Amino acid sequence: MALRSVYLDVPSVEDERLHLTGDEHRHLAVARAEQHELIEVFDGKGHVWTAAIESVSKRETIARVTASRIVPLPSLELILGMAMIRIAAFEMTLEKAVEVGVTRIVPFTATRSNVIPGNRRERWTRILIEAAKQSKHYYLPKIDAAVSYAEVLSIQASSKIIFAERGGGPLKAGWLARRPCI
Repeated sequence: MALRSVYLDVPSVEDERLHLTGDEHRHLAVARAEQHELIEVFDGKGHVWTAAIESVSKRETIARVTASRIVPLPSLELILGMAMIRIAAFEMTLEKAVEVGVTRIVPFTATRSNVIPGNRRERWTRILIEAAKQSKHYYLPKIDAAVSYAEVLSIQASSKIIFAERGGGPLKAGWLARRPCI
């Protein structure tokens, strides 16, 4: 059985113990985490600690660190330029992007975007964290502020795959544009 994953932005290990509070503690409490159960704690930057739960109280979970490791960065940077579409579809795409290993997400406003970027960064970050926990990706992808489509096209990359509508119709095919990096 896979270990439960717990995300801590800035984990503090004191006396080989992690003190989990807030959302992560609530998730463990609701999931009925038990004493001696092993969990994985990660910081979204490649550091992973394996810990055994010592206690689950009303306000915190205490876990003793049994091992730690650093996961290497993905060998390939995978950037997803994603149009601002309906909020529910955009958020589902964020989740799926993390699951397939995207390392950077660049939202953009398109001619037919029907969503204003707004301030949803906190919610998007929570979606990225939950997807990373579920898929065991120990690096959280960066998510940029929304930009224009032209700015997305100007991102330097050795290869670009672009899926686009033709003449305003439904998406039928994508094409590969290879440009040398400058």
